[in-house]
Amino acid sequence: MSRIESGKLNINLRPFKVTEEIERVSNIILGQAEEREQIFSVKVNRLRHNTLLGDILRINQILINILGNSVKFTPQGGRIDWEITETDDKPGWIRIRHVIADNGVGMQPEFLPHLFDAFEQENRGENPQAGSGLGMAITKSLVDLMGGTITVDSLPGKGTTFVVELCFQIKETEENEHL
Repeated sequence: MSRIESGKLNINLRPFKVTEEIERVSNIILGQAEEREQIFSVKVNRLRHNTLLGDILRINQILINILGNSVKFTPQGGRIDWEITETDDKPGWIRIRHVIADNGVGMQPEFLPHLFDAFEQENRGENPQAGSGLGMAITKSLVDLMGGTITVDSLPGKGTTFVVELCFQIKETEENEHL
């Protein structure tokens, strides 16, 4: 967190394959969800470009943190859905929207403005989830550093939905032309 705040964290733009990274993150989360007997689904919409330029380490860090929290705060037998959609942006660029929704415990409306603050955690009474309270602050900082957006909608007892949008430069390859 201090590296991000001090401006010493750099984004390393390298080519990556979107489908490979979706599979990589899916496999990590699927294992966690299966341990808790949860349903985990992934839906990919309109993916026309597969090779993009981005910092895949940071992108995966964002996605694994949000998806991991969904697993953590969704009870046994619950559901986590991850939907990925490519949309147009300026020429040579695309935007990828990740919608991560669960039917977990949700959050109180008064906590939502503090969700991305460092060391903040919602008081969950007799069943608190251990953690440092830095995960969502780091996630938000990484999204901001990459020029993206993150929003959250949540209701206690109903679940939580995160929407993360990130822009990527298209790395033109023959593969992208045939997707």
